[in-house]
Amino acid sequence: MGRPEWLPFEKARAFVRGLGLLDAAEWHAYGRGELELILGTRPDNIPASPVTVYRREGWAGWRDWLGPPPIEPVEAGYRTFKRARILARSVRLADAAAWRSWCAGTGPPGLRRRPPDIPDDPARMYPRAWRGWGDWLGTKRAPPKSNGRSYLPFERARAWARTLGLRCAREWQDVSCGRHPIHEGLIPGVPAVPSLIYRHSGWNGFGDWLGTGFHGASEAPVLAFDEAREFVRRLGLTSTAEYSRWSAGHRPDLPRRPDTIPSTPHRVYARRGWTDWGDYLGTGNIHPTKRRFRSLEAARRYARGLGFRSSTEWNLFATGRRTDLGPFPDDVPRCPHLTYAGQGWMNWGDFLGTGTVANAQRVHRPFAEARAFARSLRLRSSQEWVALVRGRMPERAPVPPDIPRTPEVVYLHLGWLGWRDFLGNDGAGAAARR
Repeated sequence: MGRPEWLPFEKARAFVRGLGLLDAAEWHAYGRGELELILGTRPDNIPASPVTVYRREGWAGWRDWLGPPPIEPVEAGYRTFKRARILARSVRLADAAAWRSWCAGTGPPGLRRRPPDIPDDPARMYPRAWRGWGDWLGTKRAPPKSNGRSYLPFERARAWARTLGLRCAREWQDVSCGRHPIHEGLIPGVPAVPSLIYRHSGWNGFGDWLGTGFHGASEAPVLAFDEAREFVRRLGLTSTAEYSRWSAGHRPDLPRRPDTIPSTPHRVYARRGWTDWGDYLGTGNIHPTKRRFRSLEAARRYARGLGFRSSTEWNLFATGRRTDLGPFPDDVPRCPHLTYAGQGWMNWGDFLGTGTVANAQRVHRPFAEARAFARSLRLRSSQEWVALVRGRMPERAPVPPDIPRTPEVVYLHLGWLGWRDFLGNDGAGAAARR
């Protein structure tokens, strides 16, 4: 077989930057197939050793090759993984294909639209919390290749794997699929995807699994947290975006980042003094998850003063796409329906002041009474609930005004356990029945 036809450097780099890898160690893990479940396999026209292939065609280091460190979901304007998963499960989609259709706006009629703070590619946005589509959508499907089987303890399975004399993850995949020219396949009790099955019980990469001695790049020595913070504060950087640009070498007006200063300090110093970016950069800014927000009443007064007519206008302002209104206040939550859930939140009409006075003064029934009412309707899915509260089921009586239209928000911290519990059925929604 001849030498592969590599992509031009710029095209290869553009592809790699889209993967969201953090460092050279993650790149090598990707090349060995350890991240296949999340990122797929490395294309044949992308070299495993770009340093060698592109050393005279534009190579400028790993940071340039991989791109700026990925922005954390919350910093990018998305909900935390757990909160995003609650919404994903509430939509009651059957599989990944249904999720993609819903995100593209081509899903079944009657479903709510995807909020802008929910990513359309959750596997890539939440790679370290991702546990598969069954976990994300709440279908309870087992991850690929597990199927609820009973596996050998990690040490015993690894000991057997090392007897095969394999050299890399690709050879392991050949064995697990029955394609290896010498080994017939796996013995009972050894998983085809050990990185998934043993991720919390000893997994340390395919180098350790196969006994090749290649355990990935060791952690580079870095300065103590206090010393690194003092150095960074002298640079005058004001945001994580500026830090990423400086770290990637795109601030020629500043000294280059020393090797002893990590490009991802929030990970390296997570248990060694790190609090938040405001402390590290010296700006005093507080991370959204640690901020002290205004009371609901004060935030509502502020919101009503803006004159918005919908939550879409609010989201445009909250995500920085309405610069004519000035900066978004630090003490007002960008997702008030989540921050104030269980603290008096009713709906966007009340928050923005577009609803009637009756709506603004509405008091909802206690959760148990609202659930009893919902169960009496004998609805089959959350989709039917949405159709009912929006008046699309004229044959039924309208929902009383003291029953919230969005119970998953109003009762989030007041007893809510999901649509199955609220409607009193097996949760077999329309999407799941297709």
